[in-house]
Amino acid sequence: MTAAPFVLMWSMLPDWSPNKGMPTIGTPW
Repeated sequence: MTAAPFVLMWSMLPDWSPNKGMPTIGTPW
């Protein structure tokens, strides 16, 4: 449950993020 907010944040990152659409815990970039 603790990682839920992070996953949502990663999935909502702008297009400059190589992992956009791929929520990776601990590696948002």
